[in-house]
Amino acid sequence: MRLFRKKNTSVIGEKKDIPLILIMLLHMFFANSNLNIVQILLEVILLTLFIVRLRHKTFSFHEISIFHFFIFGSCISFLMNPIEIFLINFKIFGLAILTLIYFSKVHIRPDVIGIVFLVNLFFIFQQVFWGEHLASPIIREIGGYFGSEVYMNARPLGVFMNTHQSSFFMALCLIYYGLKNRLYGVGIIALYYSGSFFTLVSYIAQLVKNNKIWQLIPRVLYKILMSAFLLFLFVIIVIMLNAAFLVETLASYDFDFLHGLFPAHRIHGIQVIIQQVFDHDLLVKLLSIYPLDSNTIVEGREAMGLMGNEVAYFRYIFQSGIILFALYFIYLLKRIKYFRAFLIVSLLHYGDLVTPLIIFMMITFSRTVETSKSSVMLPAPLSQSSPWTHRIGPLKV
Repeated sequence: MRLFRKKNTSVIGEKKDIPLILIMLLHMFFANSNLNIVQILLEVILLTLFIVRLRHKTFSFHEISIFHFFIFGSCISFLMNPIEIFLINFKIFGLAILTLIYFSKVHIRPDVIGIVFLVNLFFIFQQVFWGEHLASPIIREIGGYFGSEVYMNARPLGVFMNTHQSSFFMALCLIYYGLKNRLYGVGIIALYYSGSFFTLVSYIAQLVKNNKIWQLIPRVLYKILMSAFLLFLFVIIVIMLNAAFLVETLASYDFDFLHGLFPAHRIHGIQVIIQQVFDHDLLVKLLSIYPLDSNTIVEGREAMGLMGNEVAYFRYIFQSGIILFALYFIYLLKRIKYFRAFLIVSLLHYGDLVTPLIIFMMITFSRTVETSKSSVMLPAPLSQSSPWTHRIGPLKV
């Protein structure tokens, strides 16, 4: 009996570790700042904590495969890439892998997340209605990409000084809270004002999946949609064989019908995404088995302009290698049952699957929901203070 309990607590037993959650929150905050020294220090702390805590754990074949391909790809990357590119890719996926495997084995209660969610929500709506972030003087000093005057007041920055990560964080919380209580559309409204349209679309995709709305579609219409989707996949495969002419056409297409619905920079972002998805040369580079410089995604591609890479799938495959990415992504999807659709759709733009806090939230929230649903179906255990224990004594085994 003792062996069973020990195994259970090491895998799904609840623990309270507020310091670790605070370190991950600070890491995500400083990752969007220009204080690189602080970010690196927090990453070293996280790496050390996860290595020390995992040293006595047992690992599955899938986990060992992830470690092996990470080491294999990193060794080739060290030989083929500049040292700074090797270190960046090694750090990003080394920390991500340790985070993913650690939280797959240890269940830590997300005690502080709710408070940060409310603070983040406050900053978003405060900037929407006031027009300027309350902490704008601080953001001007330490803010990263979104700290410039061009972007600081363009869209709400939230508590993480980054429109995309603040809205991504909020969407994960809203999906989790929506699985526990009905939100009556509050999540859609909140994400609409967060300024990240793709996060909103990803959130709606997860709502459709969690509520099985697709079952309401008539069978005939469902077959039509599936046929259209398969035809689309066939067209993509054909285009991948020789897509140079199509890339040039799509990159220069103006999308006039969208100008009345979205700002010009959003439309240009759509052009960049389409250019990347149908770029034959870029797709060939994605087949690399070792990490590459993700900056090469935009080299020689004028349509991308100053916007850079717009597809998260490409960035993460470049930073890890196709085999490691596949192993990592499959392992993660198995553990985030209630966030799969959201993550798959969001990675078409600025999704996140390597930040420790994001990994922790998706795995922990999914496990918590699954555990609560399972506990509802289980019968209540007999208490030793039950009248039966006083009459006949506790059952001896």
